[in-house]
Amino acid sequence: MKKLITAIVFLITFQALGQNLKLDNVLKVKLRNMGTISTEDDQIKGYYYFYDVEKADKKNNNYMLKISDENLREINSITI
Repeated sequence: MKKLITAIVFLITFQALGQNLKLDNVLKVKLRNMGTISTEDDQIKGYYYFYDVEKADKKNNNYMLKISDENLREINSITI
């Protein structure tokens, strides 16, 4: 019983410390690629996200490239 209580407390703590990213005004996302931006010392300095935004016309799509820092605060975004 003691191990079960310890496991539950660990899971609650782990979930509380996780990072969250919320995209405003986005109804549906087709994520194409994401990854980390790191330095030579393998320190994570940020993240990038590349995803479909919407169709520009019948043959062309719009894509969004977002860059955020290590705390998931948005630094820049570019529509391609």
